[in-house]
Amino acid sequence: MKKLIFLSLIFLSSTLFVSAQQEKVAASTQFTKAELLGFSDLKALLAAINKGQDYSKYQVRNFSLTTTVTQPDGTTSVISEAGPGGVWSEKQKAMINKYAVKGTAFTLEKITVIEKGKKELTAIPAASFSVKE
Repeated sequence: MKKLIFLSLIFLSSTLFVSAQQEKVAASTQFTKAELLGFSDLKALLAAINKGQDYSKYQVRNFSLTTTVTQPDGTTSVISEAGPGGVWSEKQKAMINKYAVKGTAFTLEKITVIEKGKKELTAIPAASFSVKE
């Protein structure tokens, strides 16, 4: 019984530690507006956010770029634009140009990819970043 409690505490503490590290990575990833628009494709951006993880074996099918905007009256709204393939759509570029100011947080969501040589779609977890200038 004591071993079970001890193992549960170790598991809980390691889970909290990993979660905190992931939040730290997401919060510390920042780009300028020019850097965001300069990424050749979504795979390059994901590799930069996730510190060099290899996405070359995937072909991006769809993804959404999401941000929260605060209106002058204090209300907030979530703005999201979906993009086919792995490159910025014109609407996503316009969204970045309009809302990418210092401190704005963006999230890449609903990322679906297909691995080369396979038929089934795979979902990649959401990735967040912010604007530094």
